[in-house]
Amino acid sequence: MDYRTQLLKLASRYAEISGLSEARIGTVAVNHGGFFPRIRAGGACSVDVYLRVKQWFADHWPTSEEWPAGVDRPGVLPDAPAEGRAA
Repeated sequence: MDYRTQLLKLASRYAEISGLSEARIGTVAVNHGGFFPRIRAGGACSVDVYLRVKQWFADHWPTSEEWPAGVDRPGVLPDAPAEGRAA
């Protein structure tokens, strides 16, 4: 699975379980509400941004929900929120 597919799978599933829009997720994860539409349209991002977004999802993913199959999960950072709801 390529990196775009992984990011979009994470965003879509997180939107479902959190009730947040993908635009809001983009805003809180990378300060860019148009991030996921741009990726969906074939746009790119740097490796640093890709890793930062995946880390954001890992740090905010609800413990009661399974991580999407086929997407490698980075470790949760020690100062991450306890139960994954973003602002």
